[in-house]
Amino acid sequence: MTVLKKSREQDGDVEALAMANNLMLLISRVGTAPGCVFACKMCNREFPSFQALGGHQASHKKPRLTVANGDFLQSQTT
Repeated sequence: MTVLKKSREQDGDVEALAMANNLMLLISRVGTAPGCVFACKMCNREFPSFQALGGHQASHKKPRLTVANGDFLQSQTT
């Protein structure tokens, strides 16, 4: 029967990975506290998290197609 031992280097890697995972979890929860609201500076719409606001703000950069003169479509930036 072979017994495998972890080296100290592997233990350090595991600890570093665990710490990185904890930091990512903390960062992902920033801005989700009750009562904390993020508002869009362009349209004043409010969002519960910074990530949701970021996704919404990207929509302001996309050109929108609008109907003008019946059949023709024009690109309109907001």
